Amino acid sequence: MDNKSASNAIRAAAYWFIDGLPEMVSGGVMVLCGGIGLALWAAGLRGLYPLLGFPGLLLLGKDRDVIEFLKARLTYPRTGYVRPPAESGDVPPRTIGTLASLSAPVADKSITHFRYNTVVPLSLAALWTNVTDQTWIWPPTVCGWVIVLYLWNRKLERPYRWWEALPLALAGCALVLSNLPRNLRPSAALTLSGAWLLALGGGKLASYLRTHPRPRQEGACA
Repeated sequence: MDNKSASNAIRAAAYWFIDGLPEMVSGGVMVLCGGIGLALWAAGLRGLYPLLGFPGLLLLGKDRDVIEFLKARLTYPRTGYVRPPAESGDVPPRTIGTLASLSAPVADKSITHFRYNTVVPLSLAALWTNVTDQTWIWPPTVCGWVIVLYLWNRKLERPYRWWEALPLALAGCALVLSNLPRNLRPSAALTLSGAWLLALGGGKLASYLRTHPRPRQEGACA
């Protein structure tokens, strides 16, 4: 893909995040899984921790359906419909046929990397907090990881600004330096990461709804 087509594809994929709904749905799934882990710990059912991955995988597999449901009611009536981008893991890429050229379909170049560049790293980082109790390791590790997340996504369809990534770094450092039991850290970190995504998405949704009011229906009273 040349630079111009790559730029166009990124702009097309970026529309998917204009309303914050993809971040809110993914963040909600992470908060749910983390909350289940906290509830299991409080109930003394720590042996069920390995099962936390199953609801997460199930819900993330259905996240597109939930996002589309919400967008059909909030986004598309305001700014119009744009075909959702393909996931970066889709192989082979999805194609579109046209009436003029059914024999030569055009590859779908509008791709989102959000799931694999944000959701998966956040989830793995949450699990990693259970690795060691050496507290001196955590502050530079958490800050370094957030910097990598920031740099990794800065040229993609959902870049993070430094002031968006800073709260995650500070909250992450506070969490891993707290006196939480080691086995409780992954659930707490997953909940924290999900809350961060929810906050980002919620802010974007509020701004979007304020900037793009729903158009009046024809014949409606003024």
